Amino acid sequence: MIMITHVNISFSQNHFDGFSISSKAGLRGGLRDNGGIAMGLSFNLFKKNKVYTLGYNKIEEITLFGSPNPNEDFHTIDFMYGEFIGNQYFRLQYQVGLSTLWGIARGERKQPELDYKTVNFNLLEFSSEQYERKEFITIGVPLGVGFKITPVDFMSIALDLNMNINLISTTFTSLICLEFGWLNRQKKNK
Repeated sequence: MIMITHVNISFSQNHFDGFSISSKAGLRGGLRDNGGIAMGLSFNLFKKNKVYTLGYNKIEEITLFGSPNPNEDFHTIDFMYGEFIGNQYFRLQYQVGLSTLWGIARGERKQPELDYKTVNFNLLEFSSEQYERKEFITIGVPLGVGFKITPVDFMSIALDLNMNINLISTTFTSLICLEFGWLNRQKKNK
């Protein structure tokens, strides 16, 4: 009971109108690569019509036969700020921020080496283009737009479109999000 009261008083003193934890999953696209999947988790704070977000995302390239090797695999930690418009049931949210991006990207293309003494009949290796494996860490600028439907005070369903602009590989993601928290807190008139 004391802990619940303390949490309630803490949020009252910081003047936040709500908070949420959001899980998301969806598809990835890019300017120079194949598609893939994206998934993530974020913590959001709401104040009036402002949104503050701390999030983690994993963005992974998925390829089939004839694909470049290695597959690209990115991780991001995003700090974002934005606003939303709408009412307690429907919201359009837009954000911009700063991110740390790390993972594996493709480097220079390797020239195939032919060894006539050993013949490799592995179809996956034979049909794929081989590249240098390039591990990296960089900063990026994440941009996001989301449409949220909030049927009840503690849950929303959203469609988010995100882009991360960086020097390694600019990526686009479209995500379905499920958000839980204190979403529709109404201010009391004093």
